[in-house]
Amino acid sequence: MRGRPSVFDYPSFFGPDPSRGAQSARVARQTADDTRFAPISAPIPVTGADWTLRRARPDDEPAIRALVRAEALNPTDLRYPAFVVACTGERVVGAAQVRLHRDGSREFGSLVVAPSHRGRGIGTALIGTLLAQENRRLHVITGRANIPIYERHGFRCVPGRSVPWQVRRNLRMGQFVGHLRRLGGRVPLGLCVLERAEIGGLRDLPVT
Repeated sequence: MRGRPSVFDYPSFFGPDPSRGAQSARVARQTADDTRFAPISAPIPVTGADWTLRRARPDDEPAIRALVRAEALNPTDLRYPAFVVACTGERVVGAAQVRLHRDGSREFGSLVVAPSHRGRGIGTALIGTLLAQENRRLHVITGRANIPIYERHGFRCVPGRSVPWQVRRNLRMGQFVGHLRRLGGRVPLGLCVLERAEIGGLRDLPVT
């Protein structure tokens, strides 16, 4: 996002996306039965001037993957039941998710908005909508420029060594990417991990 702080999470060095074609369809079918990706319920859509947020559907997964990879974000755990998407008509123009790791930790991530639709409040709506339905301890890995965005939602910076190991693993991967950027003469991203403690109250996530 040019001219303003990015609300994207960190880039990745994982290489080509292995989930394509028949494999992608198989993964999507399996995801419906994966307890780490509990389907999100919600009765009321969130809308903007020309976009709507809703729960992701199986046929949204290729568009989600394309958006994530276009911004060089972490390409792992991109299964549609964990996502909320922003759409204009049938086109997916934004996405975000909460990863449910196998160690029980939860991580907000994969926040992305198509370049053509930035500056319209989509990123803010995705953050607010997903976080509103999360009352458990939650982490996010992001660039330091984005800290104020998440502090408004109750997050605070914490030492990387204090977070669950799967979140710490993702942080280390992102830091490795920063090292590669530095070696390549580019400015490293300056990643940090933030945590929001468990809170009371829970609100359903919008879906159409």
